[in-house]
Amino acid sequence: DKTGDYTFNEKSYNHCDSLVHIKLSVLDPILIDGLVQNPKCFGESNGSIQVQVQGGVGSYQFIWNNADTARLIKDLKEGLYLLTVKDSIGCIASKSFDIVSPECFCFDVMTEDANCLPDSKTKIIIQNLSHISPVQYQLNGSVRMFTGNEIVGEKKGHYRLEIVDSAGCRFYKEFDLHFDNSFIRHLEPDTIYGVVGDS
Repeated sequence: DKTGDYTFNEKSYNHCDSLVHIKLSVLDPILIDGLVQNPKCFGESNGSIQVQVQGGVGSYQFIWNNADTARLIKDLKEGLYLLTVKDSIGCIASKSFDIVSPECFCFDVMTEDANCLPDSKTKIIIQNLSHISPVQYQLNGSVRMFTGNEIVGEKKGHYRLEIVDSAGCRFYKEFDLHFDNSFIRHLEPDTIYGVVGDS
């Protein structure tokens, strides 16, 4: 039925007429809409959901399946979030929101140490484990440009490699480059006797 005034005519068992006037109000249903912000980078917990509610009566109560009770919930990781809205007279509506994490921006880094052989140089070997192309490499804070997947000829020491993609997501790994001295042999010094003086 629709909102409006209604008249109902009923005859009783003793044939008396009963005329009933009814004023009917049909309430608007509770409608839920929301703005979802997914996490910026893989594995992060910085997603958010902000909801807008229409209809119902009076104020609203927000009940999320993660125990939040606000219209705006933040610091969300990937997952399904269910919201139940209750108005002041107990009417209820529910809606689910899906927080989606971006693809993993993942790399593996291997190193090779240098030694005393003529063509030996240190190597940093970078293996891309995702389908996302990096846009910048930083080695100990300095931007590096190179082709292929190797950085060659760095000195021994401690390094932090940071790789950045187009969304600003960052992968980093710390490691050490060494000089392999297993090729060095320590020989005992020769002893030479000589006679010094007049012949």
